[in-house]
Amino acid sequence: MLNKFIYNIFKFTSTLFFYFLIIGVVNLSILNILKYKIKKSQVLIMGDSHTATAINPSFFKNARNISQNGEPYIITYWKLKNILNSFKPEKVIL
Repeated sequence: MLNKFIYNIFKFTSTLFFYFLIIGVVNLSILNILKYKIKKSQVLIMGDSHTATAINPSFFKNARNISQNGEPYIITYWKLKNILNSFKPEKVIL
C-alpha cells in the first residue's frame, strides 16, 4: 500500500516537473526570438492581454506594444531584463 502511494506521488511530481520544464524551454526560446525582433522605441508597452488590447501604441510617440495573451509578470520581467541589455526606453507601461 505504501509503495503504491510513493509510486503515485513520484509519477505526479515527475509529470509536473516535465510540464514546467517544457514551459520554461518554450518561454526561453520566445525570449531569444523577441530579442532580435524588437525595434528600439521610446515607449514599451508590456504585460498580458489587458495591455495588448487596451493600450493603442499609436497614441504615443514612437511606441511598441509587445504584450502577449496570458503572459505572467515573471515572463514580462525576463523580457524587460533582456531588452534593457540592448537599449533603454524612456517609459515602460505595464
